[in-house]
Amino acid sequence: MEGERKVIAHGAGGGIYFEKNGKYQFDASKVTSDSESKKSSNRSEMASKMMSLYSTFRSNGSKEDQSELLNTILEGKRLISSTSGKSKVLLPEILSEDGRVYVGQWSSGEMDGKGRMIYPDGSEYEGDWVKGKATGQGVFVDAAGNRYEGDLVDNLAEGYGQYTDTKNNVYKGQWRGDKYHGKGQEVWSDGTIIECEYLNGVKHGKGAIRFSDGLYFKGIFHQGESLGEGELHYPDGRMYRGGIKDGVMHGEGVYTWKDGRKYIGSYKEGEKEGYGEFTFADGRIYKGGWKQGLQHGQGTVIYTSGELEKGSWIAGKSVSN
Repeated sequence: MEGERKVIAHGAGGGIYFEKNGKYQFDASKVTSDSESKKSSNRSEMASKMMSLYSTFRSNGSKEDQSELLNTILEGKRLISSTSGKSKVLLPEILSEDGRVYVGQWSSGEMDGKGRMIYPDGSEYEGDWVKGKATGQGVFVDAAGNRYEGDLVDNLAEGYGQYTDTKNNVYKGQWRGDKYHGKGQEVWSDGTIIECEYLNGVKHGKGAIRFSDGLYFKGIFHQGESLGEGELHYPDGRMYRGGIKDGVMHGEGVYTWKDGRKYIGSYKEGEKEGYGEFTFADGRIYKGGWKQGLQHGQGTVIYTSGELEKGSWIAGKSVSN
């Protein structure tokens, strides 16, 4: 008569580890949806017992705790040694000397294949292992609940993956050395969407941001800061195209309004500064100096009739003709 199988652990991303007829196996057919996975990802009774034993010993363990801990670790080492010369052998929970608990496949004494690691701080990794390191595809959830799912090489995010923090901000895209690197997209919980190139974890290269209030930015990033030529599109129809530094208008640019107003000239830290030409909604044009966003210095007003008015301005007010 075929023996019954006993579930010994649930995979963080679905699937179950079970014992049947004295052998430990992995059933990937039980992979669940994300919502179901959260419900089924409870640690096995043995894994919980091992972690509790290790934690108790580290805090105020007795000699009996020490003896039980040592025996558990030695039994794990015995099981690991039994995989020498073998490939993809599935073992039950193994407690290491540093408090980690691993259940999964082993090859010649190294974690190799499919497996799940529970760390002393409560973080977990479920996925592929190669020669003792997380390599391939997997899911890592840290102690706080931040989650990474994707490609890994030598225990680091490498390739393509998705990271979701506890506030439900999401990054999906390319990684290198555990950092955003290459093309990626961020979707924040407030609705802001960022599509950008990244270098060692920061925005670097071409990028675009659509903020939750409707403002849209497109331009160049350098070491995390917007710098160089860019565009700003406002939800009410206003648009700016020109120099940008640290996220604000800086340098030469063109600013337009839906009602026909238009400014062509210099900006400094978000304000009109230097020489600029402003076309009013009624067709008048001012050509001259600006300071902190206001007409300042020598200037000329050109009326639609062709008449010219030259004069001086201070803080936006005409002071002479």
